[in-house]
Amino acid sequence: MNTTENSPYVVGVDGSVGARHAIRWASRAAVMHKAPVLLLHAIGVPEHYAGVLPPSPTVFEALWGRGNALLDEAAELAESFGVVDVRTEIREHSPNAELRDAARDARMLVLGAPGHGRLTDVVALSALAPQLSSHVACPVVVVHGDQIHPSDAPILVGIDGSPLSEQALAVAFEEASLRGVALTAIHAWEGWHVAAASAEPFPDWPTLEQMERLILAERLADWSDKYPDVTVYREITQRGPGPALVEASRDAQLVVVGSRGRGGFHGLLLGSTSQQLIYHAACPVMVVRPAEE
Repeated sequence: MNTTENSPYVVGVDGSVGARHAIRWASRAAVMHKAPVLLLHAIGVPEHYAGVLPPSPTVFEALWGRGNALLDEAAELAESFGVVDVRTEIREHSPNAELRDAARDARMLVLGAPGHGRLTDVVALSALAPQLSSHVACPVVVVHGDQIHPSDAPILVGIDGSPLSEQALAVAFEEASLRGVALTAIHAWEGWHVAAASAEPFPDWPTLEQMERLILAERLADWSDKYPDVTVYREITQRGPGPALVEASRDAQLVVVGSRGRGGFHGLLLGSTSQQLIYHAACPVMVVRPAEE
């Protein structure tokens, strides 16, 4: 990934309700960051024809025209939120491949949440959210548009002290500072579950919980020094990270997690915690992946 200050928010456009929610979220974020928005529509010719026959000129023209009409509508929506630099692009191949390619130089890739879009294409963009979250280097935001939160709702971040969760913290603090809101950091300590499954005696749990709180405070200290304007709330939970973050997302405007298939939380798999959030969070979800990947 090679991003700059002029790197765009890339939004997949397919005419669905979910895509419109994604455009709204990306437009608001782009205005705050003074960044451009790239609206991308992929007509997915290989999916339409499965390699049997190429599209006829008439069909290809119709697909291209429909795509341009969707992009014109999407651009008007983005501009209505005050985005100065709105770009549109239509590509021929599959949405999966084209979005992954466009995301190489993106600030973020923004998609509607699964279940919110109507199937306007052979491959609905919303259905690609879990796949793209696991393969795209830039942060991927999945927008749940049926939940409206106050603008002063906090940013929520899941951490465990790993290098990857440090990346998630960096993004979460930046977003909280930019939006002028508090940050809630949740640490789901898996040690509780290990202890519960063991027959061996364990030390005093309140003491261990206190130790975990001290470790969490140390992890957050440097970031609090860097962003003194951000009020930080720290939470330790015995619950699994997925259920804990899904529940806490009800009171947040954005939840940020790190993931590389495993990381951010111990055992944070895109098939488990991240996917739970993508499908069930009550607010937009941002998945941050390792820079080296």
